[in-house]
Amino acid sequence: MDAMKARALLRSEGGSVAAIALILLLLLTVMGIAVSTTSTIGLQIAGNEKFYKENLYLAEAAALEYAQEMDDDPNLQTNPNIKPQGSLTPDNIRDDSYWDQAGNSYQSPVHSDTRYIPIYEGIAPGASLDMTKPTVHEYGVYARCKRIQGRAIVKVGYRKAY
Repeated sequence: MDAMKARALLRSEGGSVAAIALILLLLLTVMGIAVSTTSTIGLQIAGNEKFYKENLYLAEAAALEYAQEMDDDPNLQTNPNIKPQGSLTPDNIRDDSYWDQAGNSYQSPVHSDTRYIPIYEGIAPGASLDMTKPTVHEYGVYARCKRIQGRAIVKVGYRKAY
């Protein structure tokens, strides 16, 4: 009799549907959490990219704005704002405290969070040494935009013959 009860119990499928439903529900919950996490990370990446591009474009605008001022400056040779070659090192470029010290960089009119540093880089490579022609001089304008969301630094090259 006990053997018959055991066989009947093994043939009984009562409760297996509930167990399968619970397993499927668990799998769907895990998949939902994974999709939600992935989309949240994607939104954060897109937001960071947006902030970086804004900073980059503002820094580039500041550098180009000062390059235009250099183009309009008739006394570019004696401009006191332009630093000599070698006064800016790669470490200084990345150091926020260097940019913020008085006299190292200048506030840009483009945006309140942008600053620029013009550098005289010397005679342009390949410039003619003919004394009857003007010599081409090379400048670099470094610009930085630093906001709460990050920072971007760009360099714009500029050449002028005089």
